[in-house]
Amino acid sequence: MCHVLPGDAERQKKLPWLMSRAAQLGLLFGEAYVTTQQPGGCAIWLKPGATDISTDKLMKAGFAMAPFKLGFQAIDRFKRIVQHFGQIRNSATREPHWYLMMIGVDPVRQRQGLAGHLLQPVLAQADAAKLPCMLETAAERSLSCFRKHGFEILNESLLPDTQLRVWTLSRKPR
Repeated sequence: MCHVLPGDAERQKKLPWLMSRAAQLGLLFGEAYVTTQQPGGCAIWLKPGATDISTDKLMKAGFAMAPFKLGFQAIDRFKRIVQHFGQIRNSATREPHWYLMMIGVDPVRQRQGLAGHLLQPVLAQADAAKLPCMLETAAERSLSCFRKHGFEILNESLLPDTQLRVWTLSRKPR
């Protein structure tokens, strides 16, 4: 999110709207998990067969107002990230999989196991159905958490025309 909304003040102001739309996307096309204790976190998953983030899905989730809520430059950065992640994911696999579209934990609660707690419901479903899970992250510090939960790095790349390093990870069913 720091790349989409780079300024701290801008991010603090606009992130709640973006997260509410992302949660709606998860509710419509997958699952969304939030903690009951605040500050907390959330995990937004897209279910197998619905892992592409199309314009149609974004509109159904209420993103039509995004240029006005987030700004045109932020939308351009958001679109480039979504396209880049989609291309990498599509080249990595065409098989059905769960896609962790977004996970976030309030900084004061990080490194306390909350991310793992948010991951568990879908990881359990994926294991039961013998389906892999995929995600992308630009947060190198998060790689150890994902590895702890069985994810392996498939790809490391730079977002085109930026210095933003991103990792694509996959988890085989257990």
